[in-house]
Amino acid sequence: MLAAKFICLSLCLAGPAAAAESPLRNIALRFYGFIQTDIIADTTAGFNEEQGNSLVPPRAAAPGAPNSAGRHHRTQTSVRNSRVGLDLGLPKADGSDVRAVFEFDLMGNNAPNTQPGSSPKEQSERDFFNNPAVRLRHAFVSATRGAWNAKLGQTWSLLGWQPHYFPAEAIVQPGPGQLYRRFAQARITLTQVIKETWELETAADLAKPAQMDSGSPEFHAGARLASTRVKGASISGASASMEALSAAVSCAFIPVRTASLGSPTGEAVAFDIFFPVIPS
Repeated sequence: MLAAKFICLSLCLAGPAAAAESPLRNIALRFYGFIQTDIIADTTAGFNEEQGNSLVPPRAAAPGAPNSAGRHHRTQTSVRNSRVGLDLGLPKADGSDVRAVFEFDLMGNNAPNTQPGSSPKEQSERDFFNNPAVRLRHAFVSATRGAWNAKLGQTWSLLGWQPHYFPAEAIVQPGPGQLYRRFAQARITLTQVIKETWELETAADLAKPAQMDSGSPEFHAGARLASTRVKGASISGASASMEALSAAVSCAFIPVRTASLGSPTGEAVAFDIFFPVIPS
């Protein structure tokens, strides 16, 4: 990748505080997003704009048989990772804080998931790069009251406490092997303050099953201990944020249904640590 350049835009709108009769009073609407242009030059012709888990094309498919993809360069320019979002904050009532988030990008794919041009009549470079499809990233309602928070809708997976531990790389994420997944879910989180310097988050959710015919939703749970004082800057793909010194554990139970093996349950456990080298 030669460069990744983006422009972040944020616009906040709110109803007039003095106009008590206005229906928009105390409603906050934030419009955010960025325009990103990726310029990528590869020495082979085997990669798309996302890293994925593709292998580097060899220079020869077999001894004495030159491989075209391994001998030719590929240059790509794309704005598909640009994003736009709406964050709506509703009036606070009885100590509750309710917000709704809609976020979209242009990484959708209306054709079979193949590299542009690799399957004739299925997907052209023009349609893939110049006319990208809009894709839903997040769509959820979040309600906070005291130490409790409830989320309902599509957002990051609790396995790996995403996105707190995404690698600090300026790439179109995910990278190879990275825990990176969004899906519809119903989550409950409890945040407790410990001696004013630490926060302990515990959370559990019921989520969209990995297989429609599994008959049961996925189940996730986790705990995360984070400092309220020691933080460091981190880059999550195209955005930057301040992340706290923290350690976390999370697990997933994934029921599936098969024709020959019955209905087994997949299991996964993730351990994560974020240690700011230069704390802020």
